Amino acid sequence: AVTESWNGSAWTEVNDVNTARRGAGPAGTDNTSGLIFGGYTTDRIAITESWSGTSWTEVNDMSTTRFRPAGTGSFSNALAAAGQETGGGNTATSEEWDSARPVGAWTSANAMNTGRRQLAGGGSQTAGIAFGGENSGSANLANTEQYNGTSWTEVNDLNTARYLLGGAGVANTSAIAVGGEIDPGGNQALAETWNGSSWTEVSDLNDARSDMGASGTYNACLGFGGDTPPNTANTESWNGSSWTEVNNLNTARRTMGASSTS
Repeated sequence: AVTESWNGSAWTEVNDVNTARRGAGPAGTDNTSGLIFGGYTTDRIAITESWSGTSWTEVNDMSTTRFRPAGTGSFSNALAAAGQETGGGNTATSEEWDSARPVGAWTSANAMNTGRRQLAGGGSQTAGIAFGGENSGSANLANTEQYNGTSWTEVNDLNTARYLLGGAGVANTSAIAVGGEIDPGGNQALAETWNGSSWTEVSDLNDARSDMGASGTYNACLGFGGDTPPNTANTESWNGSSWTEVNNLNTARRTMGASSTS
């Protein structure tokens, strides 16, 4: 349930999540407001929590229990897409979060074209992007889809199909995909940036890893934690051309939720 906040140079432990979990979907634009949803405890869950900058508050559950969905948007207007449902099957369903309703509420939205789990995403509720992942046959996916606030459209694939990757970006016209796993092939250090029409391979992470967190923009990003193996606390900063190792997380971990555009 551990939560850590990044101030631009170091991580600080803050108040824990109410429900410890792995594989939650994240949303948020800074370290003073955020949202996590879904994940896995003893089974897939739908529990949603909102971050005020000092503490977590449980709000209304998602309509569909799911593990490892793509999450994006802000704490007040978030988007959840795909993931693994109770029973182990993948879903393509999407939901939109609106905090303006009493205690907030999730509303069903149009489904993605390809159901999957362990994917990554970026952007906003009305301009989202989701990419990579794994299908029910355990095949690596390179599929990329854009969301315009109403429907999902398939666009150009990642150069390297993978799952358990990190993703960040503030719109569906710019994003970054980092790390991940290929089966067979293991953990990856690969990074790719999205310009609104295609993916371009850029400089690799210093440490190959999967199941990592990522936040920021396509040209100013943090990548942290994950599985190397073992679990790592390593944090790397992306400046648009290269990765630099910076201060580590206080607690090494993987399968975490992460959000922020800064």
